[in-house]
Amino acid sequence: MISALKHCSHPVTIHLLYDAKLSIGKEEEEIYTKECYQKIARLHDDCDIQYHHVELPKWIEELPCIKKWTPGAMLRLYLPELLPNQDKIIYLDCDTVILTNIINLWDTNLGKVPLAACYDGWMVEHGRKRMKYYESHGIPLDKYFNSGVLLLNLKEMRNSSRPFLKTVLDYLSSNPNLLYPDQDLLNWFCNGNYVLLDKKYDVFSWWNDAMEYTDDCIIHYSTANKPWKKYNGDIDEYYWDYLRDTPWCENRREFIRYVRLAPDTKNALQYYEQNFLEVIEGSRWYKIKKLFTFTISIWKSPILWLRNMLKNI
Repeated sequence: MISALKHCSHPVTIHLLYDAKLSIGKEEEEIYTKECYQKIARLHDDCDIQYHHVELPKWIEELPCIKKWTPGAMLRLYLPELLPNQDKIIYLDCDTVILTNIINLWDTNLGKVPLAACYDGWMVEHGRKRMKYYESHGIPLDKYFNSGVLLLNLKEMRNSSRPFLKTVLDYLSSNPNLLYPDQDLLNWFCNGNYVLLDKKYDVFSWWNDAMEYTDDCIIHYSTANKPWKKYNGDIDEYYWDYLRDTPWCENRREFIRYVRLAPDTKNALQYYEQNFLEVIEGSRWYKIKKLFTFTISIWKSPILWLRNMLKNI
């Protein structure tokens, strides 16, 4: 949110989607989070934040393919119904950092297609191993797109001869073992009929040439190695830089509490004030964490050795 607002030259309305069931037991944390969102809105005169509660059906939450990822990934599918007066909207995964003026993305001509998205080269390369899977679902792999950054043509999706939400949920009900539920459903629905965006709008952080796009792009930390889980190099600094500008890190105590989640704290904070690092490393929590990580590494090594040996037999 912070990165998008800093780079956008026009008024922005941010629509936050949530399912209250996912926050059960975390009510205080939810209140604090909403307060932080409002602080962000107050810091930017042209920003308005609206909340939209989505009640996911229980059968969706219980599907193995949904549990593997997160029920929250399905919320984007409800946007055409949630925003009946909105013709289009930019959808962004929460693991993105915006380094471009998104008005240029907004101005993309959608015509009569459901959405605009970026080609997912990784899926095309590795999806060959699952060719039968994609063929069985009628998903054209050579046109497969990533669902982390989308420009959705809400009006067209509502006016389609196939009601979007009902159509994709019916398909999910009949095919409960989708590999990438929301992404596969969107690709299945579009069937290759979408506007292809420039790759700069969905730059995967693990690309070898990712840093070449950072003057004008959207970074997508799309792997399991998120910046707050593992330090992956210079590309992660954009995440930490914008995190520092959020209300969650407005004071020293909150900042330290938050960044202690990062396993590779020293690298992640190498360009921050040294006294922050000293406080974190001097804490009992940090020492226990290092010992635990070391113990797990020793325990895993024989298992990895045995697995590799069996592979070579």
